[in-house]
Amino acid sequence: MTDAKEHSIIRRIFAQDLSKTSMTRFESQMRIKAKIAISKIKRDASAGNADVLKWFPFMATDVMGELSFGSSFNMLEQETKTPFRRDLETTMGFNGIRAELKPLVGIAQYLAIRAVQNALDMKTRMAAYTSAAIEDHKQHIMIHNDWPGLFSKFLDPTKNQELFMSEVVGEAANFIVARNDTTAVSLTYPVWSVLRRQNCRVQQGF
Repeated sequence: MTDAKEHSIIRRIFAQDLSKTSMTRFESQMRIKAKIAISKIKRDASAGNADVLKWFPFMATDVMGELSFGSSFNMLEQETKTPFRRDLETTMGFNGIRAELKPLVGIAQYLAIRAVQNALDMKTRMAAYTSAAIEDHKQHIMIHNDWPGLFSKFLDPTKNQELFMSEVVGEAANFIVARNDTTAVSLTYPVWSVLRRQNCRVQQGF
């Protein structure tokens, strides 16, 4: 986002919900996901090998689902990369390329290369995933009459909304993409930094 006015609007809309005080209401859900991830890592470690860089992205994806829509993507339970998760990883990689080589991305749309066209379609697919999650969230709100996610307030028909639904979908997709692997990697490196030390492994029984 390069428009300063647009950025200030988005920042104001989410400022209260993303405050430290407000985020504490999601702590119980995040603790549940963290405990599931730890139990999976312990299970794998007991079998001889645990890949935390497998489990932390799954956990981050599930937490982002809880924060955004009040429901998990259930990656930890499925224990495997779904098409959504694979597209999410590709999107994050492609966004870096797009930022650095933007002029070439415009040319790439004319290349009849399947991998290139697949990457170019990521934005459309991510929007479709997010739209489906929002529709599910709408149904949850109608049935249970509660508003558990950060994007719930944009679905309240009694309020004058500041964002169009297409903008809500875009912001939700950006929220998930931008915070997913950054969270996972930020968790992985401290774990690696501690466990690479022999004395720490001995103390913890590894």
